Amino acid sequence: MVATENRPFHRYPDSGHPKGDVLFGLFAFACLMPFVSPVPYGSDVQPVFGLLALAILAKDALQRRVRIEVTDQFFFLIIIWRIAYVAPGTGLEPRLILAPVMAYLTYRAWRWHGQSFTWVPLVWASTISSAAVLFHRTFPQVFAPVAEHVVRAVKVTEFSSRGPGGLTPEPSFAGGLAVVCVVLAVYLKDRGRMTRLKFWLVIVQSAVTLLITNSGLGYVLVLVTLVVTVLRSGSWSVRVTATLVLLFSWALLMSGVLTGRGPVAIAALLRGSWSDLDQSSAERVQSLMVGLRSLLTYPLGTGTGSYAQTSLQVDLASNISLNLDLIEPPTAPLSAIGLLAVEAGFPLVLLTLAILAASVSPRPFAVQALVLASLFLITNFSFAFAPTWLLLGLARLERARSANALAEGGIGPPKGSGL
Repeated sequence: MVATENRPFHRYPDSGHPKGDVLFGLFAFACLMPFVSPVPYGSDVQPVFGLLALAILAKDALQRRVRIEVTDQFFFLIIIWRIAYVAPGTGLEPRLILAPVMAYLTYRAWRWHGQSFTWVPLVWASTISSAAVLFHRTFPQVFAPVAEHVVRAVKVTEFSSRGPGGLTPEPSFAGGLAVVCVVLAVYLKDRGRMTRLKFWLVIVQSAVTLLITNSGLGYVLVLVTLVVTVLRSGSWSVRVTATLVLLFSWALLMSGVLTGRGPVAIAALLRGSWSDLDQSSAERVQSLMVGLRSLLTYPLGTGTGSYAQTSLQVDLASNISLNLDLIEPPTAPLSAIGLLAVEAGFPLVLLTLAILAASVSPRPFAVQALVLASLFLITNFSFAFAPTWLLLGLARLERARSANALAEGGIGPPKGSGL
């Protein structure tokens, strides 16, 4: 069979940009707006991108272009384990099974069709997301009833320490998606698929989103992106610029001049002062720590659907909530990897790490994608969060291309900003 990645790009006659497939373009747009649906159902993450990924798989099957790699088998094992190993008396919750299925379909679509990715879905998603955040911040009482036609719920309508979330459940997701848009904009620009004007449009929109949402997660991802850029960029000018911005940001954070919720959370993490974290950040740390402690007590996990009961036991035994100054015990997972650790133990945690390892390559973008995807698994509640698998699928594609270039005696990754 012929792999998708080996097919030449179809090009527009008046540009050097690869012509994107319409179905894949819609899928890419849905991945960048994972909480939006024309008919929202009872979950924050909507299934639109999963359904479109399934349509891509069906199209590939009809064209006899389906290939199975080792990473596909890892996903199959995760799905089978989640179905077969159900905690007694809990019943099988469909959402817990759909999450790894949607993750796999998303990863596979980007792995084999990522070369069809163009600026069109990225610019549209960035523009709509930033406009929604501005609308939410300016007219919150008007925005909520309108947005609830396309998202499950608007959870923030009054702003004190928290900023607006726009078309996401909370501002941390809006900030995280803004950083993903920046990384993808650099990815496309370095590969000649995006003009300078469109590139800066996405950068400015994402910066505005980060500032308005005041997202702690968004700021963390920005700092991590800068660190990776300093370490992996092939351009000294980019390295120097990223280093200066990183040092300036660190100085501002540690000085206490920035008093917003996001900067305060990052400063607390840098100081190692868990008690100074805001509630949302502390609950994410709580969920992750519960998962890590549970691995030591229950190496094989306690079964699908057992998180609420097991997390309470682990929390009481380890005083995790007390150490984080949290009143509420951990009953709902806010970390995807924490949930897997509690319910499935070492086997599925190791399989997830193996999928991450399959995306490792010398290319700087792959390093950046791996780091950001890992942070999403740690800090996001859903294993099916589309940007996680978007980044990993593209990084896996880049690794395959690096291997092909070496086998054919070609050169390595393109020089530029190094992403």
